[in-house]
Formats: sequence, C-alpha cells, structure tokens
Amino acid sequence: MIKSCCCCCRMRKSSRLVISDLAQAHGFPLLLLFCMGLLLLIRNSSFMICHHVSGGFIRNANSSSSSNPDRDSVLGIQECHKNSNGSRFTNETVLLSENEEQISASSSTTKKLITVLLGVMISSVKMERRSLLRLAYGVQNAAPFADIAVNFVVCKPESQHEKLVVGMERLQYNDMLVLDCEENMNHGKTFVYLSSVAAMGIRYDYVMKTDDDSYVRLQNLGSSLSEQPRNDLYYGYILPCENQDAHAWYMAGMGYVLSWDLVEWVHDSPIPKNNSEGTEDRLLGEWVNAGGVAKNRVSMKPLFYDHPDFGGECSHPLVPETILVHQLKTPQRWSHVLSFFEHDRIDLLKPALMIS
Repeated sequence: MIKSCCCCCRMRKSSRLVISDLAQAHGFPLLLLFCMGLLLLIRNSSFMICHHVSGGFIRNANSSSSSNPDRDSVLGIQECHKNSNGSRFTNETVLLSENEEQISASSSTTKKLITVLLGVMISSVKMERRSLLRLAYGVQNAAPFADIAVNFVVCKPESQHEKLVVGMERLQYNDMLVLDCEENMNHGKTFVYLSSVAAMGIRYDYVMKTDDDSYVRLQNLGSSLSEQPRNDLYYGYILPCENQDAHAWYMAGMGYVLSWDLVEWVHDSPIPKNNSEGTEDRLLGEWVNAGGVAKNRVSMKPLFYDHPDFGGECSHPLVPETILVHQLKTPQRWSHVLSFFEHDRIDLLKPALMIS
C-alpha cells in the first residue's frame, strides 16, 4: 500500500505539470478531455489496488501477528471502497468481515484431536450384521475433534468358510480385529480384546467396547469424549437403571470406554489376568475397584439407553442427542433407529428414469 500511495503522489504531481502545459498550449477544451481521462484512470487504478488488498486478506487469514494484519486488511478494504465510490461498504467488505469473525471464533474454540478405537464385539459367523453396521457407521458424518476407528472384534473363526469370509473382509475393509481365543461372551473375550489392543503398538486416547446390537452416534460420542479427562476414565452407563452414582457399581456392557492408561493397566495388572471368567461388564467393574483405579467415572444417562420397544427402566424414546442405543436385536428396530437419525440425509429410492 505504501508503494501504491507513493506512485499515486508522483502521478498527481506529474499530472499537474502536464495539465499546466496543455492548458497553455491547447486551451480549455483539450484540457477538459484530458482531465476526464485521467480521472477514469485513477478510479480504475484505485479499484485494482482495493482488490489487491482483498486478495492479501484472504491469503493472510491464518497468520498470527500481534498487529493483527487481518483486521488491518479489512480496515484497508473498507477505506478503499469508501474513497473509490463514495458509498457505504459493499457486500464484499461485509462478507470478508464476517469471514474474519468466523476465523477468529474457530481459532478460539479449536480442540485437540482425540483418537478412539471403537471395538464391536461380534461373532465371526455374523457377516450380515457386520454389513449392516458398516453401513450404519459409514454414512455418519465425521465426529468433531475425534478420529474414531470402528473395528469388529472376533475370536478365531472355526470353519473354513468362516475363515474365508473373515479373511476376505479383512482384505476389503481392513476393519477386522481377530483375537487369539475361542468365540465367547463371558469367558475372557473382553480381557483378550483390551490386553491385545494395549500390545498392538498403536496408542489411542480411548478404547471403547460395545455390542453388535448397539448403535453409536459417532459425532455425539466424539463431542462428549472431547470434554472428558484423558486419564483414569471409566465411561458408560452405570447399572442398575435407577442408579445415578457412577461409583456405585459398574458400566453396562452395551458400551463403555476406558482411557488408554486403563487399557494398559488391564494388560499389565495381575488382577484381570487372574479373574477373566464371568459376566464381562461386571468383571471390569470388579477389576478397577480391586486395583483402585478409574477414579474418573462418568455415567452418560440418559444418552445411553435401551431401544424403546425393549421396554424396562433402561429404555426411553429416541432423542437426537443420543450417544448409544442398545437392544437392536431385530431388523424393525434397526430400521426405526436408522430412519430416525438419517432420514433427512437419505433420499428414498426413486426410479432413475420414468418411461412413458
């Protein structure tokens, strides 16, 4: 801008000399014509300078300087538009000012990205359920401030057909976590899952265990976990249903989350190793109590709940803020849930072409 202003000053000084010479040599008519052309030239050059500054603002939108060059650029644009056309600020100036406010708000609310491993406990024979879950999670919008990896956790396939199917799914989707165990629910699978994840060499901020009849809303989970402690966290739905004290019993197996340090503790401590047989969610509560860990316990009632058709004290109608819905054991319940959460994003199937 300083260079441009100097150029403008020289232009004005030289133009006065030229005008004086023309006035003496050719009289007033030619002088008037020359002045009109010069005014048009100055107006066009002013317009170009304004747009040059505008481009500078966009390029510098993410710069960090104590003098705030972004705001200086906006003020420069406003002054330039006012001087060039004498009117109030144009829509372009207003839009850039709003953009600056958005950038400022975005930078002030930026959160650290968290990583989550969501492990769905499922039998290797349930290929159809895995296909449904891949669709249910695949169509969801990305979780804010969270990188959530959904994996299907199976024990060793038994038949050749199961081995073939699981092997092909691994090649196609790369989302199968095969554990060194016989398929089970309450005979150590959860312990093998958590201890195996701890030994994989990939660190997550949080590890979640959930069932294949549960549906997790990834955006809501990510937003919720981004506000939680990064250490010593035991998060889920505290039982029984009427219990409101997260320290009173244990988190239901429909879905619970452990911070990474607790996952490592499960791998290293002799307490889980020596007590891995029994109802898996209750065992986990016993482990952390016996070890004196999991001081940060968070119950997410009523955003974890059973499907309303299941009934009972743990169920209620679907709500948009849902983090997890459990007891989806029928196609009708899955259809109800997916229609509720995705109806506005999925167009009903229509013929691509009407033939008369």
